[in-house]
Amino acid sequence: MTARGVASAVAPPSGLTDLQRALLEALFPAMTGHPVHLANFEPMTATEMGEVLRRRNLQFRTRGVQVMLLAALILRPLPPIVVDRVAEFARELCVDEDMIDVARGFA
Repeated sequence: MTARGVASAVAPPSGLTDLQRALLEALFPAMTGHPVHLANFEPMTATEMGEVLRRRNLQFRTRGVQVMLLAALILRPLPPIVVDRVAEFARELCVDEDMIDVARGFA
């Protein structure tokens, strides 16, 4: 569910790029010990992601937002809509992440 939420936040309108998918599918097993497959993931909203992670501590939620930013920053060009969505997910997760402003500058 967490990988699905991250993918939902960072996918451009055309869907995850191959590089984003490869990055996330490599990161999540390293972080969680569980494989993820995002080729045909079902997108979720920021509200749904907030519900999924509401029992997780701030450190875990912050790491999720940081992974979102990493997967967003590899997009060239970085669409402003992706940064806006990452910011929306961060707000829903109650995470204040200054790197969102850096990503906005790249966009």
